[in-house]
Amino acid sequence: MPPNRPLQSARATARTPGWNWKANSAASLPLNGRSFGRRGVMQDARLTEIELLTAIDAASFEGSYFNYARPNPNGREQRLREDAIYHLILDGAIVNQHGYRGWGHSPTQPLDTAIMMTQSDLEKGSVSLRITHRGRLRLFRLRAEILNRDRVREPFEILWDMRHWESDLDVHLQFRKNDDPCSIVLLDVDRLKAVNTALTHVGADDVLRGIFRILQAGVVPGEAYRLGGDEAGAILPNIDMDAATAMSERIRETVETEFRDKKIDDQRNTPTVTIAVGTTTKPIEPAKFRAEIDKLLVETKDQRGKRNIVVTKAIE
Repeated sequence: MPPNRPLQSARATARTPGWNWKANSAASLPLNGRSFGRRGVMQDARLTEIELLTAIDAASFEGSYFNYARPNPNGREQRLREDAIYHLILDGAIVNQHGYRGWGHSPTQPLDTAIMMTQSDLEKGSVSLRITHRGRLRLFRLRAEILNRDRVREPFEILWDMRHWESDLDVHLQFRKNDDPCSIVLLDVDRLKAVNTALTHVGADDVLRGIFRILQAGVVPGEAYRLGGDEAGAILPNIDMDAATAMSERIRETVETEFRDKKIDDQRNTPTVTIAVGTTTKPIEPAKFRAEIDKLLVETKDQRGKRNIVVTKAIE
């Protein structure tokens, strides 16, 4: 018999990009799963465990097994996943279909037998897995570690450094409940060259600091990041398009009001920002999500010549 279902608050049932989810049946991980070495750089091994545990937890909550299917040929990324599976079994975080732990009862298999049977299943092509209570605790601990690891602010000491953006967004996208929204905001300072010319670099830095503080305060409870010289962004988990757009509009209006006395372009304009908002309820890679919204921002400013506005896009 499967274990009693956990409380809703204890779930981590994100739909993970590239994975096949089936209600009331075993979910499987196909060949086109997530990349574990984006741009040739190996990601934190904890993200591998988060990915696996999240998927296994979602299937377990539905009372079924998560079916991990080994691809043929077995590549480097898949071997990393399988190493993680063995370690999670040894830790008691997951059990295979044969189960060395009987869901709260005494062990039914020694660990060495559980590992050998898992290896045998993988050699046959797939293994069915379930999460344990220990595994759910491990999942939430790993998530907290990733979101709080080695946190560094950008040079103005206001926003998070850009190095945290993709991994933080990755975790938030994975930890959504089914079909919950996740929004991102990309902000770009308008006419930065004119701001530097009129206010000098020192004055322009003061403007940037002010804009970053407005962004930081305006996206609470989300987190804000500096993504480049004058570009910043925010991650808004569980915030839908309407709410994210309203937040962005308030930020835009506050910037416009805050700097209305600082004239640039021969007194014709003042410092303003253009903001692009993206929202998704679907599985998507963090890099692709940002690229889609960054493209919208560039098209708005460079091709359409728009400034001091908020534009939006829903990612389906």
